[in-house]
Amino acid sequence: QEYMGHYKNRPETVLFEAYNEPHDKFSAEKYNSAVPQIIRIIRETNPKRTIVIEPPNWGGFSQLGQLSLPVKDRNIIVSVHYYEPHLFTHQGAEWNGPEVQTVGVYWPGPPPKKVEPVSAANNVEWTRNWFNQYNTVQGPKNPASTETIQEHFNGIAQWSRDNKRPINVGEFGAYLKADFESRKRWTAAVTRNAVANGFSFMYWEFCAGFGVYSDKTGQWNGLE
Repeated sequence: QEYMGHYKNRPETVLFEAYNEPHDKFSAEKYNSAVPQIIRIIRETNPKRTIVIEPPNWGGFSQLGQLSLPVKDRNIIVSVHYYEPHLFTHQGAEWNGPEVQTVGVYWPGPPPKKVEPVSAANNVEWTRNWFNQYNTVQGPKNPASTETIQEHFNGIAQWSRDNKRPINVGEFGAYLKADFESRKRWTAAVTRNAVANGFSFMYWEFCAGFGVYSDKTGQWNGLE
């Protein structure tokens, strides 16, 4: 409430995001229960402010069907995070589990040369199956294909039409352990699909592990 009052006279271009990446103990049920309360508090001092709301479970696009919003409040933008395929965008990320530590994952798939996943990836069913398909399946059915991204965005767009809610792709990016040209191709594909569907979008992030800019050289790195 203190923050809401502080920003109440800011221009309408200032948006409020209710919560970033709700997950774990903040379950879908608890989150959906909290969202109307958060909106009510914001509306007390900012009745015309645009509010940004994410789906539960990390704001993932696949969780849109789990999101419940107040029907009468139409000044809401729904923001999703997009990091698919996770084994490409987060390859070698130190904060992830051992099954996501395979590097050399090229995009799009299949790769020019078979990628041998780390042993931990072979010990987990979903990562083992993903690498089997990634290494062998040709064309649009490959889990790292441009068509897979398009299919995902078509689904987001359908949800947007059905629920009459605008969409923001609030995060998307690929970690620096991926080769730069693959990151560039993937970023361009996600951006094209966002634009094609009329979604606003925000790349994650500026100048760290996923960044588009080098604070050491003072130069854009070409992902932009």
